[in-house]
Amino acid sequence: MSCSEAGIGRRAALALLLGALAGCGFRPVHGRNEGPTPFGPVALREADGPEDFAFRERMRRRVGHEPGGARLDFVLRFDPQGVAVTRQADITRYRLRGEADFRLTDPAGAVLAEGSVAATGGYDAGAGSFAVRAAERRERERLSEELAELVAVRLLSGASRAGS
Repeated sequence: MSCSEAGIGRRAALALLLGALAGCGFRPVHGRNEGPTPFGPVALREADGPEDFAFRERMRRRVGHEPGGARLDFVLRFDPQGVAVTRQADITRYRLRGEADFRLTDPAGAVLAEGSVAATGGYDAGAGSFAVRAAERRERERLSEELAELVAVRLLSGASRAGS
């Protein structure tokens, strides 16, 4: 058997294996554009601010957005805490903890999935007040995207089903 014939045999076996996995509903959780969740299509609520927008856009890329599907509601919270303080009591570094509570309901209002996720980040506060506010805003948006990733993985895996 030549190398090219062996390569064709391996490719055919791989195609057969992938076809079998696709037939049983297998799909990768950590890829891009996974499509609908195990709960069906998802409708995302409108964003109220920059953090909500970052969360919503990341969710849209991960699970899609189809009006009329199950509705995903979420609440984001952020808690900045000073972690590096000078002798003069000036804070030079903040830790930012972000939390997202989410609830997925079907069009009739029944809860399909709910839960809470958390992530932590940080930013420097050594520059002027404008730079500090900009750094906090960037970190809030980055954490919002990370929280959306955590919610998407839970929804795509079906791990947040109500009652489980």
